[in-house]
Amino acid sequence: RSNTAKAETLLAPLADALKKEGVACRYIVREGLAANTIVTVGHEEGVDMIVMYTDGRDGLADMLIGSITERVLRNTDIPLLAVRR
Repeated sequence: RSNTAKAETLLAPLADALKKEGVACRYIVREGLAANTIVTVGHEEGVDMIVMYTDGRDGLADMLIGSITERVLRNTDIPLLAVRR
């Protein structure tokens, strides 16, 4: 089974649960380098904000902000909200 199919299998129940609660949502699954793909899709979709979870596990510099989140922040002009665990 492809990574795309696995991701869709994991995301579909979450999207369904949100929709049942009245939250409009959809998900996009793409393969590629995470930070680059997030920035690209953000621009393609014309999003107002990127929201990312960060756990800061990759080292001292990344303790405040995760490395993927940091790469997204450095490479986009879209506002970014980083939610710390």
